Amino acid sequence: MVGSTTAGVYVCVARVRGFPDLRGTVRVLVKGPPTIVSAGEQEGRMGDTVSLECSTVSIPSPIRVTWTYNGREIDLRGRGTQAVSPLVASSVTAA
Repeated sequence: MVGSTTAGVYVCVARVRGFPDLRGTVRVLVKGPPTIVSAGEQEGRMGDTVSLECSTVSIPSPIRVTWTYNGREIDLRGRGTQAVSPLVASSVTAA
């Protein structure tokens, strides 16, 4: 059964006496929903600029990655369509 533990590169070797070995590789990728793999908590000092990262892993890659704050979507000006979508916040203040 295909799962995260079976993903990877497999190598087959064909041997015939009197000839060099012939090798072939097959890469098994597991299709599935995205998983968030970035840190759940990031820190910044008051007034500093912080970079928040939302890294996802999935096959196929997510069509869109969005950021929200207090229930409202943040406009990333087209940068939110990649598997890794940076968000930079300037002049951080206490909530």
